[in-house]
Amino acid sequence: MVRALLNHGFRITLITSKKAKIDYEHPRLKIIVLPYRPREPRFFFRFWAKLTGSIENNFFLWSRHALRQKFDNNDIPDIFYGRAWPYASLVPAYSFSIRYRVPFIAHLSDPIPPPNVVYPGAKSLENLQTMLNHAEAITFTNEETVKYQERFTPFGENKAHVLPHVSPGVYKLPAAEKNAQRYYHIGAIGKRRPVLNVALDGFRLHLKNYPLAKMNFVNPKPREVRPDIRRLSLQQHVSILPFAPDIRSILTPATALISYEPKVETPIWTLTKTIEYLCANRCIFALTSKSSPTEKLLRQFPESCVVVNDYDAKVIAQGYDRLAEIEPSEDHFAKRLEKMADFRAENVAKKFEEICVSILG
Repeated sequence: MVRALLNHGFRITLITSKKAKIDYEHPRLKIIVLPYRPREPRFFFRFWAKLTGSIENNFFLWSRHALRQKFDNNDIPDIFYGRAWPYASLVPAYSFSIRYRVPFIAHLSDPIPPPNVVYPGAKSLENLQTMLNHAEAITFTNEETVKYQERFTPFGENKAHVLPHVSPGVYKLPAAEKNAQRYYHIGAIGKRRPVLNVALDGFRLHLKNYPLAKMNFVNPKPREVRPDIRRLSLQQHVSILPFAPDIRSILTPATALISYEPKVETPIWTLTKTIEYLCANRCIFALTSKSSPTEKLLRQFPESCVVVNDYDAKVIAQGYDRLAEIEPSEDHFAKRLEKMADFRAENVAKKFEEICVSILG
């Protein structure tokens, strides 16, 4: 996104944390990297926020470091843009906007609260409402999230804009080996842990028809995955792999890429993972709630994608069986990429630029 905005002529000051791995340089890009630790104990930072009249957030120290930054009169941004989740990213953008009297745009890549977590409490939503009231525009990754978020923090449709996840470059990989099912799930499990239990049980049943299939989890926390692997005696078929700096090394041996979503009554997610998967010439399997944004997206590509809505091991196994049987051509993948145009960085940047121009006049 940053690179695409630079290509559109933007000057950018990027305030981020040490969790980000940035080695990109550009004459119109200034990067400020700030520490975010410690984050525990949470009760202490909640008390600190209350004592100082600050907005409580999940990266409290990072937000305070960020707010110490000063902009010279000739270097004050035209717009402050804060992205969440994490919630903390909104805090300095909102506060800078007030300090320097310039517009503020808020981006909620996930709604607050997400559908699969406990209600965060009135004070947390009150703080968010205050920030959204001040924002000139609020961007979301899809229409479903717009409707869901307004139930908790009303903001009016004139402020809301859909700004989808940015897809990476195209991963055109060598053809995967036939008849050697190699499934890869990339990234953390986190809140999907209850889903993993039934998903792996479905994979276990799938092994009856495809006994040579392998499932690989790339860079999860082992404690999120290992108990279910042991419980189902899948040690010979399921592996935990470390973080891979070169994503192509993971994508190349895969015959299919796997995505699991929590089962919820109000499905609103378009996972970044799913968008990245769609940019590789590989099949995709998604376990997702019925009528979710993921289902609507992947159903467009039946030649290369399998979607399962029933969180039942037998149905999931049948989905894996279909996954093993489909054989999309390179032409199918090429047409899939054509339909992903809205997610390309240059097109997302163009839409963001239009929002900025409408605010600045």
